[in-house]
Amino acid sequence: MLILTVVLGVAALASAALCVMQDVQTRRISRRLKALNDEGRTQLAVMSLPAKSSERLVEEINRMIRAKAAQAQSFRAKEQKLRKAITDISHDMRTPLTAVLGYIQLIGQGKATAEEQAG
Repeated sequence: MLILTVVLGVAALASAALCVMQDVQTRRISRRLKALNDEGRTQLAVMSLPAKSSERLVEEINRMIRAKAAQAQSFRAKEQKLRKAITDISHDMRTPLTAVLGYIQLIGQGKATAEEQAG
């Protein structure tokens, strides 16, 4: 009877320790998710204890983190292309406008030939 009591006590202690460790793991994963949502971090969640239900949860969280990181990368690439397009358009518009302004200044100063004024 004493051996059974000791075995049950050890089993209860082990079960309680496992529950505490799973609770710690769940809180750690929750903090990672909070950091992901609040601060835009992309650090993957990791498990310290093997548990099938937690393992599937962590896999899905990491899949979401990877997708969010890929989306952010895609956004940065598109933003960079847009900035380059705006720079190119600005340059393409500025070049002819500079020429037109030059002719206007020549006409205003009376230095343009009759052909340039008619042009």
